[in-house]
Amino acid sequence: MTAETGYGIRGKRVLVTGGAGFIGSRLVKELLDRDAEVIVLVEGESTLSRLEPLLANPGLRLLRCSLADSDALAAQRKEWGDIDLLAHLRLHMTPVTAFCDQAVEDITTNLLPTLNLIKALGDSIQGICFASSVAVYGRPARLPVRENDPTSPISSYGATKLTIENYLRAYGQSSQVPVTILRYSTVYGPGELGHRAIPNFLHSLTRGQSPLIYDDGSEIRDYVYIGDVVEATTQALVRRPAQVLNIGSSQGYSSLEIAHELIRLCSADVEPRFLPGAAEKVDLICDISAAKEALGYFPQTTLEEGLMREIEWYTGEVLTLPVERGV
Repeated sequence: MTAETGYGIRGKRVLVTGGAGFIGSRLVKELLDRDAEVIVLVEGESTLSRLEPLLANPGLRLLRCSLADSDALAAQRKEWGDIDLLAHLRLHMTPVTAFCDQAVEDITTNLLPTLNLIKALGDSIQGICFASSVAVYGRPARLPVRENDPTSPISSYGATKLTIENYLRAYGQSSQVPVTILRYSTVYGPGELGHRAIPNFLHSLTRGQSPLIYDDGSEIRDYVYIGDVVEATTQALVRRPAQVLNIGSSQGYSSLEIAHELIRLCSADVEPRFLPGAAEKVDLICDISAAKEALGYFPQTTLEEGLMREIEWYTGEVLTLPVERGV
């Protein structure tokens, strides 16, 4: 990354949603390190374990508030004071199987809360950064995918991200507030847990078991290290380009390649085990040229370096993980 240019962030009051999560907690730390004042909105029973090392920092405030409750949000606005910047990383995921039921749930728990939040921000807001996803592209017709390529999501997750993108961009146009949309690719690194390939592979490998791969493992993803994603997000808040930007590594790796690299790095004497997979394969690699120009974004972490850091974190801090779907 290049040195900070644009408006700067020191002394700015930044509201962060999703700040207790995998990416959000790392962003909060980065913002505090750059002398921003950070307010994290915490909803429901969200765990604060990732934020515990930061709780003593005088620049950090935690406010418990439901974004789905517009009245409570408006009342909480007095506690915030004037907000300079918004980093909107929150997305509520509910395991609903029927697509139409999921769509209704997404409108209720994601779209409407986002609109409530924007309404509550007030006139002091100077910039918004929204964490979207390359899932908005669906099945790209070409690779690497560019920001102006067609968006045709094939999942409720992708459709929700794209809908929020469109509302935020419309808000930015009408209010003259710069809105930066960052379409993250597959983010990995220390702190990654749950229904994701790398932690599931590590769950098996650290127990002397074969990593489970669904189908033939040929599906390609653009893996980007969390530290690079956090730096890109910080630069989006600093520079505030009113653009949609892909945030990835511009390198594609299959799940089988990831599994073999983890086997090598863990010095494990196993081979991947293949299970039947029903889903149609979707390959995704990002063109990051626009982010390089707008943010000075140049990913610094190689796949080997990033995986080693995740392995070290996993073996040092994670005790147990449930067996999840591998890929």
